[in-house]
Amino acid sequence: MKKKLTYMQACVMNEVTKLFSTQEIADSALKHLNKKKELATVYETGSDGFVLRRATDDMLLDTELANVITKGIKDLIKGLDDFADIIYDNYDFEYKKDLLTDEYTLEILNIHRNGRLVVIEIDMQ
Repeated sequence: MKKKLTYMQACVMNEVTKLFSTQEIADSALKHLNKKKELATVYETGSDGFVLRRATDDMLLDTELANVITKGIKDLIKGLDDFADIIYDNYDFEYKKDLLTDEYTLEILNIHRNGRLVVIEIDMQ
């Protein structure tokens, strides 16, 4: 059962990376990260990830980053009316919004820190 869940999560993330740019994913995640106060800004984006610049010396935990990225991705998906149809047509299973979890997101992220910069790569291999 775990393999099937991981497969479905990978399929969803594969489509997310096809449909949305890393800039869109980063911006959506930052809306959640910066709700209370501005903790970071998007410094740079690339084809497989993005770099955040911390606004303060506050520590951004990997679990916190995974949480806001998951929320951001779910927001992007919510704005796309035919996402469930895309998943069903391409992978033959029904998309449910609770399919993506913080734990899975944390598994596929490579997070590195360099001073105030936080490099986040989405590893889909």
